[in-house]
Amino acid sequence: MLSTFVQVLGVPESRVPGGADALVGLYRSLLAGRRVLVVLDNAADASQVRPLLPTAAGCLAVVTSRAVLTSLAVVDGAHRVGLGLFTRDEAEEPVATAVGPDRAKAEPAAVAELARLCARLPLALRVAAARVAVRRHQPIGEHVVELGQSTWLLEALSRTGDERIAVRTLFDWSYDQLDSGQTRMFLRLGLQPALEFGVHAAAVVDGTGTQAAHRSLESLADLHLVEPAGRGRYRVHALLHAHTLDRVHQEETPAERQAAFDAALGWYASAAATADRLVFPAQPRVNVARDAVDVAAPCADRAGAWEWLTTERPTLLEVLRLSAEHGRHRTTVVLAAAMRFLALTSSAQGRRVSKWIPRASPRPGPSVIRRRRRSSTGAERKPTRGGRTGPGRRRTCGAASRSRPGAATPCCG
Repeated sequence: MLSTFVQVLGVPESRVPGGADALVGLYRSLLAGRRVLVVLDNAADASQVRPLLPTAAGCLAVVTSRAVLTSLAVVDGAHRVGLGLFTRDEAEEPVATAVGPDRAKAEPAAVAELARLCARLPLALRVAAARVAVRRHQPIGEHVVELGQSTWLLEALSRTGDERIAVRTLFDWSYDQLDSGQTRMFLRLGLQPALEFGVHAAAVVDGTGTQAAHRSLESLADLHLVEPAGRGRYRVHALLHAHTLDRVHQEETPAERQAAFDAALGWYASAAATADRLVFPAQPRVNVARDAVDVAAPCADRAGAWEWLTTERPTLLEVLRLSAEHGRHRTTVVLAAAMRFLALTSSAQGRRVSKWIPRASPRPGPSVIRRRRRSSTGAERKPTRGGRTGPGRRRTCGAASRSRPGAATPCCG
């Protein structure tokens, strides 16, 4: 690349030196006395761009990268500027510009949903907006429905006729820069049952300890492939999750995927059961053996257990659904029994749990179901910080015997 730069600056190809040091010296001498802005886009690391940095007065360089490039700030005195996602208004602007203000004003909810589906990523937004713009006679809302499934959305945003602007190409480029440890963690993100997860859950699907998982996740965060979501927690947007799911199906065997998927479900059930015993030590419990897990539950006292249960509530409901639909009978029973805390937080979600109980085994034991129903009703008191209890309202999780049909999430198939 440096050879190309000096030729652009007027040096004939025949006079371009072969040595790296001589080439850098020539490049910088050519910039002396000029006012030049050098734009270096999508740098892999500091060593890739350092020879291209101008040193002459009056010259500047702008380097963009998914990586943090700390070395440029420390060694070369670069001023680092972090860029976040578009705001909601910023994300909707390119859509409105592409489809026209009248169409955008007529369907503001659809425009907002399209921006959300694209995770407010500039390239994804522009490709999606261009796709909608050429179909003038189809409502934006219909496009949103078609694109609503993240796996199909990723495919649609990658069929551009130009690989340079395909969203999958952008993700593939980032994937190709990862080392072996980062690659494994990145792939296993596709097997997570939720877009937001803790370090312990990541360690389970990665097959490592929590410290190693934390280091891998922090390095992925430096590359903007995951986003910190609180202490010890991370999230990945739906488009990137679809990409990791696609790549893990390419890179790992069905047996490897199945083992990681089962480990994730089993760990959530075991961790929830541990937390349930801390929150409700005196309550009866279903006598079902739990699978052994290598990563302990991330809670040690009653208040911590309550915080973990309420934080993970959406994930636990999703894991329960996946366990039932994938025929993980013991996991389903253990997890359903551990979700009595919903009686204190959401009776509607408690009823959702009861819908999955009859699916816990091919021949659900009536005594198990009755016991679960009895233990999920009655007065409880919500634990507060320090292990004390506060007043709670008597609520009932319900015991509906009907089940809602639904398609299994293709996490490991």
